[in-house]
Amino acid sequence: MSLPCFALLDDSYRHGDASARTDEPRSRLYTGYHATLHCDDANGMADMLADMQAAQQQGLHAVALFSYEMGGGLHGIEAHAGRPGPLAEILLFTDCRRLNAAQTNEWLQQQQDAIPAEAGVANVRASVDEQRFKADIARIRDYIAAGDTYQVNYTYRLHFDAWGEPLSLYNKLRARQPVPYGALIHLPDERWVLSFSPELFVRHTQGKLL
Repeated sequence: MSLPCFALLDDSYRHGDASARTDEPRSRLYTGYHATLHCDDANGMADMLADMQAAQQQGLHAVALFSYEMGGGLHGIEAHAGRPGPLAEILLFTDCRRLNAAQTNEWLQQQQDAIPAEAGVANVRASVDEQRFKADIARIRDYIAAGDTYQVNYTYRLHFDAWGEPLSLYNKLRARQPVPYGALIHLPDERWVLSFSPELFVRHTQGKLL
């Protein structure tokens, strides 16, 4: 199935808040793909953001995709070897539609009806083994005990093989792991982004960033 480029920021689920799940238009569906801005290193960030602001002043909507490696680049840390594609991309769209939970479900179901539902992941493997994990946690505890830090967000990568349609996989994962901040994005070069986050990173409300 070949879908046009779109971005669904799927924020319809709010744990413990039934009204937000049904009535409030929290999700945003971006369509009418216009162009992509990108930068390959941290030195290009300022120019890319300036181009984004110019596009927004022309009435376009922006959806930003920043890699973890871009954050490292901004701090002078060498990027993770072998990562394909640019470090940051901004998709520009002509249209943005706000959806409540029912409308989000309906739109996803409409897309699902046209494709096979079978999809999944296999051969899941972690980027660190148990020995490395234990050593890393012990080192973090030592830093905390020494007063060098009070909190460390320790993460590692999970690699896996995916099969089936990406949209079908998103719907299956969405049903099994409902989160308040999800995203399903189809890029113009046929790449996909499937994102499920339980935590808030940035929120913009009436000119204020949280």
